[in-house]
Amino acid sequence: IVGGLWGRSGWGELYIDIVSVPEVLRRTGVGTELMRLAEEEAIRRDCHCVWLDTYAFQARPFYEKLGYVVFGTIDGPAPIFQHHFMTKTLRG
Repeated sequence: IVGGLWGRSGWGELYIDIVSVPEVLRRTGVGTELMRLAEEEAIRRDCHCVWLDTYAFQARPFYEKLGYVVFGTIDGPAPIFQHHFMTKTLRG
């Protein structure tokens, strides 16, 4: 195993703790496929949304491409990076 996705479901939501894709596999569709599989599993578990958090230097644009939106941001004094909280609705 060189990467993967770790999440947990409860209260009708899936929280994604970790998404790890080795640099050599980035921009190949592996991360998108991991997210798609996680969302499918969340629907099977009767979740209505997915949420996650990421820092400014991490993968916010990647998640936005997949339909996630920021619902909160924590700013900190330098050298702390912005911490973004993102969500995506799976079903209405």
